[in-house]
This record gives sequence, C-alpha cells and structure tokens, in this order.
Amino acid sequence: VMGFSGKGLARTLEEHGPFDLVVIMAGTNDMSCQHEPARILRSLELLHSACHARGVPTVALAPPPAPSRGPVWEVVRQQVLDSLRLLAVMAPTRMACIDPAELVSSARPDMWDADGLHFSPLGSCTFGQNLASAVLRTVLPLLKPEVQPAVGAGRLCQPLNAWQQQWQMGAALWCQPAGWVMVQV
Repeated sequence: VMGFSGKGLARTLEEHGPFDLVVIMAGTNDMSCQHEPARILRSLELLHSACHARGVPTVALAPPPAPSRGPVWEVVRQQVLDSLRLLAVMAPTRMACIDPAELVSSARPDMWDADGLHFSPLGSCTFGQNLASAVLRTVLPLLKPEVQPAVGAGRLCQPLNAWQQQWQMGAALWCQPAGWVMVQV
C-alpha cells in the first residue's frame, strides 16, 4: 500500500529461519486507504498462511485504535479484529490473536503521534513491553516444547537507548541466559 518493497515474508522465512514464532501487525495502512475489511482480511490471511505452511505459528495483531480517526475507523477495526479472532479459533495450535487496544490506551494522548494513527516513542515502548507479556500469556502454548523453557525463563528487560529511536512500530527485548532475543513488529 505504501510503496515499500523487500524480500517478502516467504523468502525471509526460508532464508533466515528457522523461526519459532512470527508476530504480524498489518492492515493499518489498508484501513487508511479505506479498503474493505474483507480485502484486508484476505491479505492478512496470506501472511499467516505463508508462516503456517512452513510450520511457524503466528500472532495476529489487529490494526491498533486510531484516536484521531473517529468511530468509523473503530467499526472497521473491530470487524478486522473479530475476523482475526475467528481465524485464531479455527487454528488454535497455529495462531493467536491479540488486540493492540488492550496493550496501549487510545485515551492517553502521550501514547500517540500527532497524526493520531501511529504510536509515539512512549507508545511504541509501552506497546512492545505489553506485547512481550501478552505473548508469554497467550502464545506460549503455540511454541514447540523445546522453545518453551527458554522463553518462559526469559525476563522482560528495559529497552536499550540505542533501540528506542527505532521502535516506531514497537518492539520488545527479552533477556535470556543465552543472550538477547528481539520480538519486533
């Protein structure tokens, strides 16, 4: 939608794997372009299917609320969220769904950039930290048994200053005995 191009998800999974989990937060720009919820969902399904076909479970993050976009945005967002939740229910061993509205408050202006669509730096850090906790609660059952102890033993760490500027879309860092693992969305 925004004219970005890159390797693509399938190629990234093949060339840089194996991956234990993929977190997908997409659809916000499609909503900004006023695409229909069904069209947005079809695109999201393709992303998740690319992971599932390679044996990688996914977390679906619906587009976040957008405080400046009004009630129509929220109605469409809820439709996309409800559809993603249904997909997760139909594939309980491969997919989980988390609502970003439960991770970052749309009522707090300091969590949002002036455009009311994107997270502020504080909102990004808050989102990343809360996402890390939500992944532990929600997604741990999806992970392969050999991965669970390492993730379960991890502790959420404060983001490093060097990373904070790059967290416009949110990220979480985990401390583990073996080193750093980053979950970035």
